[in-house]
Amino acid sequence: MGGIAHLTVPTVFTGIMPAYLPWHKELVFISGLCELFGGILIWIRSIRRWIGVGLIVLCVAVFPANVNMAINQMQYSHIPVWLLYLRLPLQGLIIFIIYKAIESNLDTAR
Repeated sequence: MGGIAHLTVPTVFTGIMPAYLPWHKELVFISGLCELFGGILIWIRSIRRWIGVGLIVLCVAVFPANVNMAINQMQYSHIPVWLLYLRLPLQGLIIFIIYKAIESNLDTAR
């Protein structure tokens, strides 16, 4: 769902990106495609390991936008402050869930 939103309403996501990052629209588009295709392709067992690693990298790459929202909470007054801060550890939980999804592939590769 989030990947589709990146493509259909990119301004929501370009608005939360830190100013120091270049090419906001392009990065939102790329991250949306990666999220969308990663969510689909992770179901293919033969490539699950690599797709999962890519999704983990994506989670780490978008984390600065979550931090940016928490730090600049006045710009996002329509979102409760507690929710802005809750997103930060949730990113770690998402990474953990992705890792668990690919863990069996990591074990069999050894």
